[in-house]
Amino acid sequence: TQMCATYLDNLLLEMDSPSVLDVGCGSGILSMLAVKLGACDVVGIDTDATAIDIARENARQNGVEGQIEFTDERLASITRNFDIVVANILSSILLELRDDLVEHLTERGDLILSGIDTASEDKLLSFFSNVSLQRMDRRQRSKWIALHFQTSS
Repeated sequence: TQMCATYLDNLLLEMDSPSVLDVGCGSGILSMLAVKLGACDVVGIDTDATAIDIARENARQNGVEGQIEFTDERLASITRNFDIVVANILSSILLELRDDLVEHLTERGDLILSGIDTASEDKLLSFFSNVSLQRMDRRQRSKWIALHFQTSS
């Protein structure tokens, strides 16, 4: 989460009112951070309805209620694209969601992936390199890795 937050902080400083999709939003911390850093259209999705309830309550307590759309819809059912897609979830799920994650990026969109353990990094890099993405950065904290990709034209 901290590595994703750092990426969001850096990216959102460079953009004017970007849109952000937080996949596997959990408690909503990355969605709330995106709003606080200037994102104008923020959607947090999670398949766990309880997580969505918690995220909504956290948004209310942090003064950003109504500025984030939280939903338990599946990623494939979201019909718009985003300037930034962030997914802080397990590597196995990132692999399953690759096409949907990439499909939801705008042209020159940024994809932030985290929840990657060192043992899964090579497989994940190979799998995500097979689509129109360019790896921009890699960060590691202990055995966890975060990757930043950008769509390439």
